[in-house]
Amino acid sequence: MRGRAPDTIDPVDAVQKHEGIGATPRGIGGQVDLKKLLTLIVVALALFFVFTRPQTAGNLVTDGLGLLRDGAEQIVTFITSVV
Repeated sequence: MRGRAPDTIDPVDAVQKHEGIGATPRGIGGQVDLKKLLTLIVVALALFFVFTRPQTAGNLVTDGLGLLRDGAEQIVTFITSVV
């Protein structure tokens, strides 16, 4: 017959369960997922910005896409000059 599991966890076992990069104890049964938390914050701020200042948000997106296009053109120019 198997014995009953203890109601409390040995502190050494509790520390070992929360070891690792980015592992942060969060009370009962879990870890804070920093990547998900930051993603949620960025999305919330983006939505807030779009709803409160849509023209500025649109200009920001347009400028960002322009920077990406300019960067891609510079990479193509570099590669063609090397080849």
